[in-house]
Amino acid sequence: MKQKLAARREAFERRKTAFEISPKAHCTVGGYVCDLAESWAEKQVVSGYVPIRSEIQTEGTMRCLHRMGFRMCVPVIKGNGKPLEFRSWRPTSKMIDSTFQVPVPSHGAYVTPSILLVPMLAFDSRGARMGYGGGFYDRTLEKLRAAGDVLAIGLAFAAQRVEELPTDTTDQFMDIIVTEKGIMDFRNRA
Repeated sequence: MKQKLAARREAFERRKTAFEISPKAHCTVGGYVCDLAESWAEKQVVSGYVPIRSEIQTEGTMRCLHRMGFRMCVPVIKGNGKPLEFRSWRPTSKMIDSTFQVPVPSHGAYVTPSILLVPMLAFDSRGARMGYGGGFYDRTLEKLRAAGDVLAIGLAFAAQRVEELPTDTTDQFMDIIVTEKGIMDFRNRA
């Protein structure tokens, strides 16, 4: 636990620095995601996210995917210890603050995504992801993966990569990680 807390503090600082010195990285990451989307089946439900703090900005990416014909949604926190739920999102959605002051659409259907764009504090060469410590994405990915195919795509700055993250049995790994330096595909890992 102490190891994860120390790693999380370092990761916050690394991401904040990258956010401040890499303004074009957001567009580059978004461009890579939209390029990846060319191979996805149309009409899939894709979960984006409304960025907080120094997370990779996603509005442009979400608008691009919406224009490409994907049904978009964003995560909604329903309470501690629970998996995320996902509310439909459109570029015209009226947003309101929810848990942790994270904006969500004020109305719209709840849907189940098959592709998730996932924010992160840090990642490693195995596809391990470090989040804020609440376990929301871990619980959600575990639930979605048990029900069928789901593609988890972590979005980050290249500077967020570390040698190896401390992990445990509840941690869900990313299938793909996209940074401004390119795309890392972990789907064929042993």
